[in-house]
Amino acid sequence: MKGGEVIKIQDTEHGIQIKHDIEKILHLGDILITFGDFLENNAELIPTPMVEEVWIEYLKAKLSKNDVRLEFLTKTPTFVEAILLSKELKIPLHPKFLYYWDFITTEELKQITSPILKSENEIHYEISKKQIFENVGIPHKVADDKIIISGIDVQILDHLIFGNSLILVVPVLS
Repeated sequence: MKGGEVIKIQDTEHGIQIKHDIEKILHLGDILITFGDFLENNAELIPTPMVEEVWIEYLKAKLSKNDVRLEFLTKTPTFVEAILLSKELKIPLHPKFLYYWDFITTEELKQITSPILKSENEIHYEISKKQIFENVGIPHKVADDKIIISGIDVQILDHLIFGNSLILVVPVLS
């Protein structure tokens, strides 16, 4: 975005609403290509990244017909629900809460383990780390020459990067 902010476009309507403020597109997202195109062009068929359709298949394989968690076949879980499902069923984390970790090096990952400030609501980093966050696709704002991460992304990083377990105030999903 103009001004350095990085956001995830949620849907077509959101994209149309902000299109004049977009400076650069960092990640295009997923695309569906038919098997025939790979076959016709003799191209290597690489494994799919974790997308919602694949995640749903993992979930289906673990649930019985009367399981209350079947709702997540049609409803996106919250982050807490996604963590619970992942741990309880031993399935990958829902793709809504994944970033492009394979777009950075181990050294770059180490660099984001040391923020300037970390609170319950925000994480601040030096502006010099901006390219790392752009590569990974983590939404953030830029203010006072700092990168500011807020919202659900704080919870995600707190759990995945800083290893802080969530304080779960919801019953176990079963």
